[in-house]
Amino acid sequence: MRRWLVAVVVASLGLTGCGSATVAATPEHNSPTSLSTASATPSTSAAASPAASAGAALTVVLTGELFWQDLTWVAAQLDAEGSDSAYAFAPMLDGVKNLVSTASLAVCHEEVPIAATGSTYSGFPSYAVPPEVVPAIKDTGFDLCTANSEHTLDKGIEGASTTLAQLRDKGLVTVGAYRTQQESTKPVIVEVNGVKIGIVAGTENRGSTKLAAEKSWVVDLLNADTMIAKAKAARAAGAQIVIAMMHAGQDGTTAPTEKQKEIADKLTKASEIDLVYGHGAHTVQPITKVNGKWVLYGLGSLVSQPPSDQTTAFESVIARATFTTSGSGYTVSELTYFPTTTSVYSSGHAIRVRLTSDAIKAGGDTSALKESQERVRTAVGSAQGLTEG
Repeated sequence: MRRWLVAVVVASLGLTGCGSATVAATPEHNSPTSLSTASATPSTSAAASPAASAGAALTVVLTGELFWQDLTWVAAQLDAEGSDSAYAFAPMLDGVKNLVSTASLAVCHEEVPIAATGSTYSGFPSYAVPPEVVPAIKDTGFDLCTANSEHTLDKGIEGASTTLAQLRDKGLVTVGAYRTQQESTKPVIVEVNGVKIGIVAGTENRGSTKLAAEKSWVVDLLNADTMIAKAKAARAAGAQIVIAMMHAGQDGTTAPTEKQKEIADKLTKASEIDLVYGHGAHTVQPITKVNGKWVLYGLGSLVSQPPSDQTTAFESVIARATFTTSGSGYTVSELTYFPTTTSVYSSGHAIRVRLTSDAIKAGGDTSALKESQERVRTAVGSAQGLTEG
């Protein structure tokens, strides 16, 4: 069980410097994690938490897209039978809950808009998914969600705002999409055991919805210079670790595109950024080092339910980065990846996301599972220092 308090630090971006404030949430009863949202009113007099001692370690778990396609709703209805809820999404993620919930910080990616309670839901091509996904995200142990993708604006700016409100209402921190322009200028920093971690995020495109120039702040695009500027602002606000997320790639392709490689090169050259990871191709892509820093090009989709012949779209990787310090700064001392597989929905059989190794041990179609495991290993590669969990 995690034993820490998470806070959001907000600091105004500006040419003359950055002011900052820490917002500490009140711990919830029997909850291992307590978070405030980025929209909270900051306390200008809050004291900073003590710095981590030399040799202290923390773990950050990073996952692929939560892509709540239509069949995931059908499966969630099946899991909800006999309950007071129309949908139960949490059982879908039980197989990865232990890995996620035991991390110092667990980061997810909300791929699609979340509808308001009681409103109309919709699937492909313009998503507005049931809000019951949110308690499932929280129950699994996630703390922060990146929220910028090509689907973020499927229901326009109002839909994006509703999504953020739904996530924050359950205590999840968000980054990459914003409800106000002022909010978009404030770096998001979470504090874990006295260590401040900044997250910056960019998506390759905003989908088919066009934003007026004066509303471009709603969703952060994939731009290396902008992301580095945000990373610098996070450092100025006290971040000791900064992680960059890029939502990019060619669907179904295990090789990163030239743009992915170009952005990764620029981000890893920035001294302010410690690790780069991504998703967007809906399949697993290589994990390697660029300019001496880890780059995880594509973690795949943690939850998805595409046509059953899209085999690799049912596979993903959960990455666990261990950060340690000698007192002068934090570095990734260990990086472990865990292949996952999502079962294909069939009538009367709910969807389950499991660690592939656990699924193999449990029996079933072990031949297909071992093939999946090998596909993921091949896609990830064998960079020195990388281990499989």
